[in-house]
Amino acid sequence: MNKFLLKQFIPSIFHPIVTVWLRYNYAIAGAEPFNLKSPSTMTPALLLRSLLLIVFILGNSGLKAQVNSFTIKSPDQKVAATIFMSKGVLQYKVLNKGQTVIEPSRMGLLVDSVEYGRSGALFPSKITNIQKRFAWRGVHNVASYHATSATVKVGGKYAGNDWTIDVQVFDEGVAFRYIIPHRGTATVTRELTSFTVPGQSEAWWQGDIQNYEGEYTKSKPSAIKKGQPVGLPFTLVLPQKQGYAAIAEADVNNYAGMHLQATGSNTFQTTLDGDVTLTGNMKTPWRIISIGQDLNALVNNDMIAALSPKPDPALFPKGFDTEWIKPGKSVWSWMTANRAVTPENMRKFSDMAARCDIPYNLVDDGWGKWREPGKDEWQILKELVDYSAAKNVKIWVWAAYPDNNGIRGLKDSVYLLSFFKKCRETGVAGVKIDFMSSESQSMVEFYNRASREAALQQLMIDFHGASKPSGQSRTWPNELSREAVRGLEYSDDTDWPTHNTIIPFTRYLAGHGDYTPLSTAKFVSSTTLAHQVATMITFTSPFLCLGVDPGDLLKSEALPFVRTIPSVWDKTVVLPPSAIGEVCVMARRSGTKWFLAVLNNKQAKKISVPLSFLGTKSFSCQPLGDKVITSRISGKAISGKSNIAIALNSGDGFVAVFERR
Repeated sequence: MNKFLLKQFIPSIFHPIVTVWLRYNYAIAGAEPFNLKSPSTMTPALLLRSLLLIVFILGNSGLKAQVNSFTIKSPDQKVAATIFMSKGVLQYKVLNKGQTVIEPSRMGLLVDSVEYGRSGALFPSKITNIQKRFAWRGVHNVASYHATSATVKVGGKYAGNDWTIDVQVFDEGVAFRYIIPHRGTATVTRELTSFTVPGQSEAWWQGDIQNYEGEYTKSKPSAIKKGQPVGLPFTLVLPQKQGYAAIAEADVNNYAGMHLQATGSNTFQTTLDGDVTLTGNMKTPWRIISIGQDLNALVNNDMIAALSPKPDPALFPKGFDTEWIKPGKSVWSWMTANRAVTPENMRKFSDMAARCDIPYNLVDDGWGKWREPGKDEWQILKELVDYSAAKNVKIWVWAAYPDNNGIRGLKDSVYLLSFFKKCRETGVAGVKIDFMSSESQSMVEFYNRASREAALQQLMIDFHGASKPSGQSRTWPNELSREAVRGLEYSDDTDWPTHNTIIPFTRYLAGHGDYTPLSTAKFVSSTTLAHQVATMITFTSPFLCLGVDPGDLLKSEALPFVRTIPSVWDKTVVLPPSAIGEVCVMARRSGTKWFLAVLNNKQAKKISVPLSFLGTKSFSCQPLGDKVITSRISGKAISGKSNIAIALNSGDGFVAVFERR
């Protein structure tokens, strides 16, 4: 009997278990299929080795037993993400303090007509904790990465369709991505991920998914017309004063960017900018739901940066502090009445930049056709670079992605290399690249290729006519700005006062933006000078390219403020009574100086601003704006115990610079 048990009965029981587990883990690892011996020929020694292998796999994979539902909570236990199967469909939901942020929503992909996200068994790993801090160049200079993390393996309906969901839960939100083991080349034709938001939320959205330059609309989610594209970030004011949420993405590499599509209900469907073709294992970008109890928490959310790849130390040995990366302000002729891009006019702009203490001059479209007897555009540009350098002003140049006006575009990889090399030889500091207008897989690769090749030539980059940022500036510290915002180039009838109180809490959640702030032109007459100066402080852009004519600036009372406003920040605090579309009150610190910026919409109002961000130290104040409060506090000693009352007219603003006494 014992011999029968050992040779026949026990092998017949354990043979299928061994086979399933080994095939499952080999499939996940992408290994070749194999065959085990039949139960009748399975020796006790082979049985023992196989069972030991199962124990080893279980012990090292951290996988738990099969479940139908798996919940992972944030480090502070307030945010919870649950992944579960319901009627054979893979879904997830997100709660914050027990209140719904995302209602049950679909997960999955279509890859080569195979649907990942149905009839799978869930095998979650052990939950681990991540806690890091890293240098950053956004709303603050040090970012925090604190999350719980788990991997959920999903057993597919068909053999070889096993795949993985990575999920991380922060105190500030939830992120997940899909990883599918694959041999050979495959195409992702559709992502099935959806976001079903609370129906009574207030949604802030815009529909330009090429250049991300639309005007924002406030509506109930279900009021957004079926089929309407919705660009990211998609900001929500949650019902019953539960706070705020925003849908975004991060680590978009070798993939296409995503936007949402309205369904006519409170569900929004993920939509990719074209098919994605990959070779080998597939990894999607992170899908992010950030959560903030207030606008300060929403603006200071670090999830996009944390989930993006860190910079290559071979290219950026000191990260953001790499010697040749120098954020700063720039003059720019393009939006002025004297916009001519000629060598003579560009020398004048460098002269004025020097007088304004502005370190850069951006030379826009047109320089590529400069010619003089015996000189081509590069020789003339070199003369401008040398002339400007003598005044401590450096030159940025404009270039197009497509062919433009008879000049080759940087989409040509060979030309891109030679163009960047010429720029470095000429002494150019940075390049503004324009007209991408896409986030397809091929365009995403161009952004990375351009950033990499520019870094090899020690050039900074500003992407204009571009898709939304999604953490690229962490990977590529030489990316100093990216447009993807309706800025002052739209010299039209945009409702600038309202628009400017919306985008700090929508578009700028994704990262820096080249709005080209500050203008005194007629088209911004709906705003005051203080409002215009406040946009320089509020809208993050390490390459802070100004729309104002520097000749006008030299005669303006705003000049002392413009001279002192930096383009990078150590800390940001959003203050009450900030409200999306109504008023934005933001304090930002650089070194020991604090800068207060207030942007008002078209409705006049009186507000009280707490100065608690100053702490207990005593500061002197230099204000710009409301004449009454300006006369009361100018030069006076002020501390964090104070509040200041500000009267704001339609389109008004307020600026104050606080320096330690």
